[in-house]
Amino acid sequence: MVVQGIYGTGNPRTIGLDRLIALLTRLKSFEFQNPSADLWNDEPVHASHQTTLSDAPNANHDLLPDLLRSLEESKACMAALNEVWDHLRRRICCLQKACTPFVLEKGIRTLPDEILSDIFEAGHRMTEGWTFAKSFFISLGHIGSRSIDRRRHRKRNDTTLPPNLVHRWSRLQIYSAVANHLIEEGGFTSFPRLLYLCNAWNTTIKMSKHTLPLLFSHSKRIKVPSDYIFLAQLTSLELLHDDTAVDVAPLMRALHSLKNLKILSLTFDGCSEVDDPQEIIDMLGNHSVAIDTLQIAILNGTSPDLIISLYKGLQYLSPSAVHIHMEDIDDEEHDLEEFFFTLPEDSFPYGSTITIHASRTKEINLAWWPGPILTGIVERCQIAHTVHFDGPTVSFIKSGSTDWRRFASLRHVRFKSCDHLTEPEVDDLARNLMCGKAEGAGLQTLEIFSCRMISEEFLVELGDAVGPKLKWKMCDCD
Repeated sequence: MVVQGIYGTGNPRTIGLDRLIALLTRLKSFEFQNPSADLWNDEPVHASHQTTLSDAPNANHDLLPDLLRSLEESKACMAALNEVWDHLRRRICCLQKACTPFVLEKGIRTLPDEILSDIFEAGHRMTEGWTFAKSFFISLGHIGSRSIDRRRHRKRNDTTLPPNLVHRWSRLQIYSAVANHLIEEGGFTSFPRLLYLCNAWNTTIKMSKHTLPLLFSHSKRIKVPSDYIFLAQLTSLELLHDDTAVDVAPLMRALHSLKNLKILSLTFDGCSEVDDPQEIIDMLGNHSVAIDTLQIAILNGTSPDLIISLYKGLQYLSPSAVHIHMEDIDDEEHDLEEFFFTLPEDSFPYGSTITIHASRTKEINLAWWPGPILTGIVERCQIAHTVHFDGPTVSFIKSGSTDWRRFASLRHVRFKSCDHLTEPEVDDLARNLMCGKAEGAGLQTLEIFSCRMISEEFLVELGDAVGPKLKWKMCDCD
């Protein structure tokens, strides 16, 4: 496009740039110190013309050409400036995008692991649909590609990342099949420093395809028995069974192979036992494998048959602490006690510290049950030192014919929200295990918290007899 203007014929973009360059040159020379119009006009306006028409309504008409010249020059400079601004804006955006992966690479290589994990977690929480995770892994892929290019002596199909990237990870939590796919797509197979791995319901980690020499803790959702494949070096294992049919026998065989296991956590949420369960073979003797902690959660209508089979299978363990949480067990054929002692030889739970929490369970009194639960524990577990009950249980102590010598190992007992606990049971415990005992012998603490059938008057009177070893609260408060 060619135009005819006051300054002659030419491309308006070229004319504007020329005027803008001349203006910038003058601005640079005077450093914005000269306020006169000479600084801003390429051809200075005569001093007698440096007024506006409103200030001098009777001025000579020769003022108009100079004003129009200045106006056209200013517009040409502004047009050129706007175009330069637009080009610079686009250039800045392009450069920022180009810099992003390099900045990310530098940050990944130099930031401490703790800060890097916080950044990733915060970015993940602020986005939906794995937007941040996708960008993160794509960037890691670019970094890996550049690293490979810089190491051309490597094989062409080598897609592992530099040691100071994923090789620095100590914890990996995967909650989506999308994330699992991104890891596989990125070729992340070697995790030499990974200590903890968590993969959720719809993710599958093929342990045989990954290098995990230091992994000691694995948390996993179970879909089918074939998922019971674990690394032998594990010391901590957490399994969640969610609304699925479970065969206990394959689970027990897999657990038997974990020779270094110290912490085991099992959750069964709304599960049932398979129609034709395999026979549980006792390859190991009862209480022959020592571990630190066993945690079991039975939730939301899980089948009583499954619970009984599970407890039978776990009798090979000898944990220091056992924590059992049973909630929403709505069964009209079994009391809580029956889940533990169905046969005379059954000896679960077993441990020096035993905690049983039961809430929203069906309270059905039958003509027969294996026996009061505390009596059953001490008769089958001679190492029981501390026993805590939280929630409704039908009975605790066998009245009348109790062999109190079986309770010799007990030192601490707590009852919380045990609405079926009776005053005669508490009185028997206190008078047989606390009164007249030598220092350090017998029950050292008996705690009664918010048990509906225990009155305050009774506890006050009992406290006078046994002293400060009895601790109690009438309400469920901290």
